Amino acid sequence: MRKLTSIEIKSITDEIKYSNNHNIIQEHLIGIQRKKLTVELESVVIKPLKFDEFKRKIIKSFFTSLLSPGEAVGVVAAQSISEPTTQMTLNTFHSAGSNKNVTLGFPRASELLNVTKSPSEPMVTIFFQDSNDHVGDLHKYTDRLVESDIENLLIKFEIIPKKKFKKEWWHNFIIAQKSHLTIGLDDWVLRLKFDCKKLYEHNLTLREIAEKIDEKYEDSKSIYSPLNMGIIDVFINCAEIENETSSVEEAYMKNIISPNIRGLKICGIQGIADIYNRKIHTKEIYDEYPLKEHIKKNIKEEEWIVETDGINLAEVIISPGVDRFRTISNDIWEIYNIFGIEATRTYLILEFTKIIKSNGISINPVHLEVLCSKMTYTGAPRAIARFGVETSQNGPLTRATLKK
Repeated sequence: MRKLTSIEIKSITDEIKYSNNHNIIQEHLIGIQRKKLTVELESVVIKPLKFDEFKRKIIKSFFTSLLSPGEAVGVVAAQSISEPTTQMTLNTFHSAGSNKNVTLGFPRASELLNVTKSPSEPMVTIFFQDSNDHVGDLHKYTDRLVESDIENLLIKFEIIPKKKFKKEWWHNFIIAQKSHLTIGLDDWVLRLKFDCKKLYEHNLTLREIAEKIDEKYEDSKSIYSPLNMGIIDVFINCAEIENETSSVEEAYMKNIISPNIRGLKICGIQGIADIYNRKIHTKEIYDEYPLKEHIKKNIKEEEWIVETDGINLAEVIISPGVDRFRTISNDIWEIYNIFGIEATRTYLILEFTKIIKSNGISINPVHLEVLCSKMTYTGAPRAIARFGVETSQNGPLTRATLKK
C-alpha cells in the first residue's frame, strides 16, 4: 500500500475534461475541478496493482456526472435545495467561544435569498496579520475599533455658572503650559467626569479628548486633570450672547453646548457598536476551500479573531493590523459595493454551505453554485423572490406562477 505519485495523479486529472477543445470558460471550470481532485487524490492510499482500475472508475464517475444538453438544472437545483431547507431550525445561535449572536438556519437563508439590506445580526469578522496568538495581544488593534462618544465615557457632567467656579491646582499647571490659554470672568464651565476604566478600555487619555473638543469647537477652552481624577473642564465664553441674563446663558449651556460636546465622537469606527473576541481553528473557517498561496502561507492552525456588532467593512479593512484579504462582512450589499459581483457570488456560496453544514444537511455543491449564479448573473445581487422574478427577463408564464 502506498500513496499515489505526482505522475499518477496528473495522469488521472489530465483525463478530466469536457471536450478536446475547451473555450476560456470551460478551461477555467475544468481547472477548478482538477485542483479539487488533486487535493483528494494526494491523500489516497492504494495497492499499485489496483491503480489502473482505480483510474478507470474515477474517469467513469466524472463522465457519468456530466449533464446532458437541455437538462433542467434550475428545477433540479430548486428541488435539491428546497426539500432539506424545510428541515432547518428557526433559531439564532451563539457563536462558539463568543457572546455574539449569529443568525443561522432558515432565518439566515431567508436573508440571503431575499438579498436583504438590513441583516438581523450585522457583523464583520475581523482577522489580523499578526499578534493574534493570544487574546491579550489583540488590544493594541481592537481598543479603538468600537465607536464611542463622550457621553458613553462619562460618569456624570455638571454645568457651573460663571463667578461660582473655583480653580483647582491643576488648572494653573495647564494654563502655565499653554501661554495662549486664559480664563475670563464671563466663562461658564461644563465639567465632565470620566470613567477611568472605560478610558483604559478604549486606550484614551484626557489630553486626547480635550484636544479633540478644542479642535471641534474653536471657541472652547478645555483643561484636563491628572488621569486618575478623570475630569475635563470645558470653558465657554458667553459674553457674546445678546441677552446676557443668567437664565439665557444657562439655557444656552444646557440645551446647546452640553449636548453637542457630550455627543462628540471620540474614537472608533462608525457603525461598530461592540466587539467580541473568539478563538477559531483554521478548518472551522476554511475547511477544504482552496485559498491563494499568499493567503494560505500566513494562516495559523489556531488564532484569535474579532466579531463585531454593526458593520463598516470599508473602514475596518484599512485599520492598522487588519488582514484585508480575509476580513469579511455578513452584509451582501456591502460586499458587492466594495468587492464587486464575483466576490458576492463566492460569499453566497460559502454562506449557504455554512448554513447547510450547521444543520447537518447534505446538498451537492453544484446546486448551490447554480442558485448563486442565478442570483448574480445580471451583475448585481437579485433576490430569489417575487420582486426578483418580476424584474428579470423571464416570460409571462414564469412570472404569473410565482406567488400570484
